[in-house]
Amino acid sequence: MSLRRNDGDIKAKVKEENSYFVHIPLSLYDKYDMSHSTSRDQAFIQEHLYIYLIVKFRGKTSSPIYEEWKKSLLSLQIAIEVSSSEESGESRLAVDGMSPCRLSYIENQHPVHEAESYFTPQLTPDGDVLFPLCTSLANLPPRSKTAKLLFTGIHAPNKNVEDILGNLVVGQQLDTVLRNPIAFKVYVDIKLVNPIGLFSCFFDTPRDRLLKVMVTNTIQMPITLTELQIFPRRKANDGSCVLKEFANITLPKALGPLEQFVFLYKIIQSEISLCGLSCRIKWTAQPIESRKQLIVSYYDLPFS
Repeated sequence: MSLRRNDGDIKAKVKEENSYFVHIPLSLYDKYDMSHSTSRDQAFIQEHLYIYLIVKFRGKTSSPIYEEWKKSLLSLQIAIEVSSSEESGESRLAVDGMSPCRLSYIENQHPVHEAESYFTPQLTPDGDVLFPLCTSLANLPPRSKTAKLLFTGIHAPNKNVEDILGNLVVGQQLDTVLRNPIAFKVYVDIKLVNPIGLFSCFFDTPRDRLLKVMVTNTIQMPITLTELQIFPRRKANDGSCVLKEFANITLPKALGPLEQFVFLYKIIQSEISLCGLSCRIKWTAQPIESRKQLIVSYYDLPFS
């Protein structure tokens, strides 16, 4: 995952007099600082994403207008709507004679629920208004390429924006239910990445038929595998196990950027070609590990 310094913050797209920036902290414990803070420009599907939305006053802070501007901004609530772009095509290229496995589903095993204090708008030393926000990327298709985040600043002192969003029906726009004045709308596109590349193949030895599974870390950031399980998509006719681990693998296992790791399994049922196999991988990485988030990715393995 590529990282950018503060001058590379994702600039929000908006037609407004103010300047807007979206900053994604590398760690939960990162405090926003224009001179030292590091911003991410990519996110994981299913991640609970922590965001700083920064609104800058273009005029001078000594101006009387600034005090009115500051008071107005600090009283806002921010609603976040998340959507995705087209899905990425899956690689069909073999690696070392191994076929790519199809990503079928992703989930976040440990969702994070933050205290309300995290979302309190703040005034920075430079006079900007900073909104610490959190949103979920849980409802996006597993192979989405981009997440579009739409931020709406709302004057709603007596309403909870989360309740308003929760009452929206599918396809209904926030504008259609809001009776409160909207201070601004700003959106940003964030690239989505899935760091796990999975490949597999079957091969024979004089004694056994084996399944080889290779996990590849496809990003420029260490990840940690906490669990890898291969299981049949349906049980064998007699209900018995169809494969077992060929060698003992110690997990968790850290994988550096672009590093690969191979698992071997012994086939103990010829019916495996009829059952089909799936793989479940639990993993985490630095940006979500500090928040105790664990992503679970499911793959369908090619038939033997």
